[in-house]
Amino acid sequence: MGWGNNEYGQLLTAADEPQLHTPRRLPLPPTVGRIVDVAASGSACFVLNDKGDVYSWGFGPLGRGPENIQCSSPQLIPPPLFGRNEFTPDVKASCGDEVVSVVCGVHMVTCITNNGNLYSWGRNIGGNLGLGHRHEQSFPVQVCMLGRVLQASCGVDHSAALARTL
Repeated sequence: MGWGNNEYGQLLTAADEPQLHTPRRLPLPPTVGRIVDVAASGSACFVLNDKGDVYSWGFGPLGRGPENIQCSSPQLIPPPLFGRNEFTPDVKASCGDEVVSVVCGVHMVTCITNNGNLYSWGRNIGGNLGLGHRHEQSFPVQVCMLGRVLQASCGVDHSAALARTL
């Protein structure tokens, strides 16, 4: 379900509907699969399916590189950016990471994986991405943490995480 501003197609409705004043079902294509988590940033939406795939659309840091900042339909963020590839296709039985949670701030996104890794991207205001620098990041990068991340939260220009120390 979605409601509010639809200026960039973040609610997947017709362009002639810039505002939705009541909740409405989002017309996600069947290829997205069964949704288990949803998050909204300033002008974009992110969904996580039961296979650990993350899809994004709208406007802003969509996680697919610097040339992909606006999209009006759900697009898969490539799984290798989260540590999954052809060598680790079955993440349950390997060391690959499967995304289990998506959290957004206004201009940033974080994902937590089944292995407790945290990935972040977006505007890096004051170092809020936790990457050791203040440069904007257009695709997911793993945050070096001294622990297994259990939960994360994003503010306007800061982040916090609950982690179990190793």
